[in-house]
Amino acid sequence: MADLRFDELADTYGAVRPGYPDSVYDKICAAGNVQKFAVAVDVGCGAGASLEGLQRIAARIIGIEPAPRLRAIAAEKYPDLEMRDGTGMETGLEDASVDLVTVATAFHWFERQRALEEFHRILRPGGVFAPYRYDFSVIVGPGHRMLHRQMARYWYKHRAEQLTRYDDTFELMRDSGLFEEVAKIWISHSITHTAESLAAYIRSTSYATAYMKTLDDPAAYLKAFTEELAEAQPGEFEVAFDIELVTGRKPG
Repeated sequence: MADLRFDELADTYGAVRPGYPDSVYDKICAAGNVQKFAVAVDVGCGAGASLEGLQRIAARIIGIEPAPRLRAIAAEKYPDLEMRDGTGMETGLEDASVDLVTVATAFHWFERQRALEEFHRILRPGGVFAPYRYDFSVIVGPGHRMLHRQMARYWYKHRAEQLTRYDDTFELMRDSGLFEEVAKIWISHSITHTAESLAAYIRSTSYATAYMKTLDDPAAYLKAFTEELAEAQPGEFEVAFDIELVTGRKPG
């Protein structure tokens, strides 16, 4: 069954989820030894945060997203791109029909072994699979202590198991026998935030949302959180959103 947990936050998700730096897509091109892919598929594209970067490196892009409201936002943002209902386990695409499959900060929600088999099926020989994800945000400054305290006291117990364990995507791809030249690449990246904008981002996470559902007045909690963060770290500040990218090629 498709995971639709983020669809209820579609508007917030679409407004505050950060995109990805050009370096991610440069590394993906290098993995495929190409300057541009003919057909790229972004699976679990959500509201489209990862689609802008793909436009620079692919002639044709297909976004696949099971959540209808998120898919509608992506379609409105990128009317020239093709959006389809589907999942990582059932893309609905033909065998050997695409050159690149990407999954941006979503592969941990998939049935990963089934998804690997599906991506291997739809990739042409030599095609690239590239999952990548943001690490947990780290405030550069005293606000990080406050953010860490919120996680320890309130959010952590609401984090899905996938978010609390070691991400073994690299090992899974390497050992699957489905991909070759599997590599893990770490990309340093930071985004300028204010207390208000970071609070909005936190509101879009699965764990903060789950915690606030237990409260009688989630709006009051979010207001107090924002005020405390602003006091700890006033004005604009840098937040590290480092990225882990894994690339592998279908043999052939």
